[in-house]
Amino acid sequence: MPQDNPSSPTIFIHVRPIGLLRKFARDEEIRVDVGTTPKGVIELLRIPDKLKMVGFINGGKASLDDQLQDGDELKLVTLATGG
Repeated sequence: MPQDNPSSPTIFIHVRPIGLLRKFARDEEIRVDVGTTPKGVIELLRIPDKLKMVGFINGGKASLDDQLQDGDELKLVTLATGG
């Protein structure tokens, strides 16, 4: 989550939304609190939770509850749905 307290430790991560998610977020580096997860980044970026997503940290599939580390690249991808 973003910093409310400037003395809290922070990290920088690179967020890369893929496909439909580019409507809600852009490819950018953001500062977040230590301990932030992909789920927290999704909330921070105000991406609707109705979109089902998967995350990739540094190229490997990750849980949305994994903690991010300084310098990580987080790709967010929506799951395909069919009908």
